[in-house]
Amino acid sequence: MMVARKNVRKKKRVYSQLHAEYSDPRIEPHLGNKLKEFRQKAGLSVVELEKLSGVPAKEIALFEEGIISLSGGMLVLIAEALDLPPISFFDNEI
Repeated sequence: MMVARKNVRKKKRVYSQLHAEYSDPRIEPHLGNKLKEFRQKAGLSVVELEKLSGVPAKEIALFEEGIISLSGGMLVLIAEALDLPPISFFDNEI
């Protein structure tokens, strides 16, 4: 059991290092701002978007603030709920 815990810790450490190396700190806030903009244009609250997308409202709110990242799958669910192509979140303004 001790070996399994070491392996999990090692994998988490390697993932964190890779994430830090390849992530751009400008992306999450940019995507969060785009999501908030699109959600407000659609006239939806965070709770209403949760009901349409299945993504928890707390995660949507934290993502809009740039605090957390969402998986690509969650971003697709949100885009579909807003009737937008997922590519709408990405532009050359980053």
